[in-house]
Amino acid sequence: TKNVSCEYRYNTGNWVGIFNQNSNFLRIIDTTLLVLQNVPVATIEFNAIDHLEVFPNPTTDHLILRMESNLAFAGSVRILNYQNQLVSESALDVVSGTNINKISIASLPDGMYLLQLSDPSGRTATRKFARQR
Repeated sequence: TKNVSCEYRYNTGNWVGIFNQNSNFLRIIDTTLLVLQNVPVATIEFNAIDHLEVFPNPTTDHLILRMESNLAFAGSVRILNYQNQLVSESALDVVSGTNINKISIASLPDGMYLLQLSDPSGRTATRKFARQR
C-alpha cells in the first residue's frame, strides 16, 4: 500500500494538509505561466444573417453559399483548414434578402475546412465542410 497526501497553499502562505496527517509531503509549486494565444470566451451574435447554408457537403470543386440577410453589407469569406490556417479569403457583397454565391475550392487539398462569413464589424458565422475528390 502507498500512503498518499496532498497539500495546497493558499494566498495566506499557509500549507493545509489533507488526507493522512502522518504522511511525508511532496510540495509542488508551479510558478510558470505561458500564454500561447488569446482565446475568445464569448462571441457577438451575427443578427444580420437569418439562415446560412453551405452545400454540397462534401464537395469537389465548388461550394454554394446560400443565406438570408436582414441588411446589405460588404462582407468577407474566409476558409480555414483544421490547423486554423487561412487558406482562402475573398470579398463578398451581401444584399438584403436571399444571396446565393458560388465559391471555388478546386485548389484546396482534400480535408475538413471551416468557412467564415464576416461583416465589417467583425461578427462571424462559421460552417464546416469537407473537400473530397
